[in-house]
Amino acid sequence: MELNSCRPKRKTFLSGFNCKTRLQFAKQHEDWTVEQWGNVLWSDESIFRLFQNDGFTRVRREPHEVMDFSSIVPTVQANGGSIMVWGCFNGSGLESATLCDNKMK
Repeated sequence: MELNSCRPKRKTFLSGFNCKTRLQFAKQHEDWTVEQWGNVLWSDESIFRLFQNDGFTRVRREPHEVMDFSSIVPTVQANGGSIMVWGCFNGSGLESATLCDNKMK
């Protein structure tokens, strides 16, 4: 059938409540000017794995290549750790990124 092995695409789940509140927000702010949007502080955080990614890794190999260096993904205990970085920006520009010692809530 010529099907390929692949990972499914990922899409953020939006509940019915989230869809309604996002639409309400968009309608309330559809007439905002660039200057008004420039006063909004936008922020986000990201986690960076220090050793491994948190996704699935696949390799294609022949049976005799099981222990071939190109077919091995090294691991460490506890995933080798990670760091969380938080940052923000607004119409005036970027702020400094901040390393987060605690879990984001």
